[in-house]
Amino acid sequence: MLTSTIGGHDAIKQYDNQNKGEVIDFDLHGLPASCDEMSVKKNAQMKHIISTELAFDNMKGTCTGTGRIKVRLNEGETEESLRNNLR
Repeated sequence: MLTSTIGGHDAIKQYDNQNKGEVIDFDLHGLPASCDEMSVKKNAQMKHIISTELAFDNMKGTCTGTGRIKVRLNEGETEESLRNNLR
């Protein structure tokens, strides 16, 4: 296997560290009617949000109160901190 130490780091270590993030997928309930995807992302306070999906009432143009968020945890981030941020 070929590796490079150009730039003072080990390429394999760098690659391994990038793939250690755990992916968490939460179902959301009880969201306010005025909720949108940007407010959910802002409240999550996580660095790597993969996706958010909210259910909307097309007739009223409001959130129905349910949705999902998928997040990759980085160093120092925990499932518990995400759960607390979204309450």
